[in-house]
Amino acid sequence: MKNNNGFTLIELLIAMAISTYVIGAIFMTYQSQQTSYSEQEQIAATQQTLRACASVMAMEIRMAGFDPTGSFNAGVKQISTTNSMTFTKDDETDTNTLETIIYGYDAVNNTLDRTNNNGVPQPRTFADDIEAIGFAYGFDSDNDGYIDTYNAGGTETIIWAVDSDGDNDLDSNLDTDGNGIINAADGPGEGSNGPIPGQALTNFNGNAIINMPADNICAVRVWILARTSRPRRNFINGATYTVGNQVITPDTDADPLNDDYPMRVSDTIIKCKNMGL
Repeated sequence: MKNNNGFTLIELLIAMAISTYVIGAIFMTYQSQQTSYSEQEQIAATQQTLRACASVMAMEIRMAGFDPTGSFNAGVKQISTTNSMTFTKDDETDTNTLETIIYGYDAVNNTLDRTNNNGVPQPRTFADDIEAIGFAYGFDSDNDGYIDTYNAGGTETIIWAVDSDGDNDLDSNLDTDGNGIINAADGPGEGSNGPIPGQALTNFNGNAIINMPADNICAVRVWILARTSRPRRNFINGATYTVGNQVITPDTDADPLNDDYPMRVSDTIIKCKNMGL
């Protein structure tokens, strides 16, 4: 109790150095955990965007061709581009009105837009932070109530077709290599960017199918590639994504602004119950 000796300057400096180290370690751990939490939150939000888009689009596209009076010739109308789709159905709130719905991609604003042409066209942003979308179509060429298939290595596989020449008729199967899977190998390959050329339409017996009109469409396959709203620090996205007839690798594509964004892709098959299924 009578010892009045205090700490020496060296002891104080050592204590301060140790405290600084400990505080720094705690801060770095906190910062790392906070960054990880923020990144996971971004990924979760991106996945939620994909789920919401796929759910609503499936609900609406499933109703393509709904025409209880048979007076509107409703159905899939525009398939000449692979990143937009136009279809019509009877307006459920007014059976005397035909409703036209367009889903399309806005590459300038990176949005998925929905246009309702019931009256004055009104394009509305349906989802933000969308990197690409793609559509392909299943069809019933002989009106037997079944989607047409092709021979993929001995396996009967649904034909997912697109309009490659812009005449609004289906003419190309996206499975270029005929293995039953649509991926980067059907186009320029992993790590590359570019279109999938597809192959000529043939049925399971190998017979050619020429220019299938949109009226025979009975199923739609929708791909949506979404990215996080903010880039990730110290991250380069070198993954390769297949979106319809497009192969996209952010790290090597023509857009340097999307290199450091994590992305997720959804792939949804929708059967049009009013168009033969």
